[in-house]
Amino acid sequence: MEDKRLDSLPWLQPFLEKVRLRLEILGRRGPDLRPAIDQEIAEIDGKIAGWSQSLANPQLASGVRLAIEASWKQASDRRQELDNLLSERDAQNEHALESVDPTRVIERLDRLAEIMATNNPTMGNIELSLHIDRIDCFSDGSVAMRTCKLGSLADVVPLLVTDDDTATDCEVKREVHHDGTTQVTPRRRARLRVDHDVGDTEYLQAAADMAADPNRFSGLDDQWFWEDVFRIPERQSWAQQHATAVAEARTKGWTMEKVAAHFGKTVPTIRAALKYACADGSFNDLPTKMPRARWHVDHAAKVAALKAQGMTTVALAKHFGKSDTTIRAALQYAEGS
Repeated sequence: MEDKRLDSLPWLQPFLEKVRLRLEILGRRGPDLRPAIDQEIAEIDGKIAGWSQSLANPQLASGVRLAIEASWKQASDRRQELDNLLSERDAQNEHALESVDPTRVIERLDRLAEIMATNNPTMGNIELSLHIDRIDCFSDGSVAMRTCKLGSLADVVPLLVTDDDTATDCEVKREVHHDGTTQVTPRRRARLRVDHDVGDTEYLQAAADMAADPNRFSGLDDQWFWEDVFRIPERQSWAQQHATAVAEARTKGWTMEKVAAHFGKTVPTIRAALKYACADGSFNDLPTKMPRARWHVDHAAKVAALKAQGMTTVALAKHFGKSDTTIRAALQYAEGS
């Protein structure tokens, strides 16, 4: 099953290998303290062995005995400190190897998908904070989302930090972006409350602490991030959206009234659409003014023909849906032509 999941995520193995390599490089950057620590432990063990022989002497002066016992205790405390330091370093290295284990990473990715599907805002906020560094919104309608590639490797983040110049919890930074917007970095947020029945309590508390820190990714190299830029589409009016269609209708010789009736809009709206259409120079030859259509002229022949068949003026007005005056004007035009 694991092999199938790895096959479905071809980018995972190369990425984890890159993380391992980086951890090794950072681990070798500083001096290797183990030889020096081992030597110091050996020296302490040698001193303790000598003190043991001295303390075994029943005739040892009490003052000397007290001095040896004090030195013994000091050396024992130092040896315990060195043992703890070695154990901590070993545990850190082992933890780093466990963190880049493909199985564990896949479990974290599955956890993100499961939480997003449960419609739990608090848990969704925590998990997304492990992946998303920040979302910047600008006055020009662009939105930049900076995502950390180590979201499923949150335990490794502190090990990969190389910059000690990180912001404090109380510090407020101001950055000026490309559109002149002053972006304020938020202060540390209050830790989100998590229910103890939703999973590993220790992991949840650590994740909640990390999510509350706006500087959680400070000191990480840019190679561990990618940025997606989105642009909010500008909301266009009806006139802007239909400018081309209106202009094409106008080129057919239609009057403003006819175009407005065709689109079910007012004449001012049609004029606005034509203004947008002409803005880029595509429809510079549009007629600025066209004569109004004259119904009595266009329909004079039909009105006269029906009149000749015996229809009255009132009947003709009802038939064409016009007034008596318009019908008489059509008849007069027919007689005159």
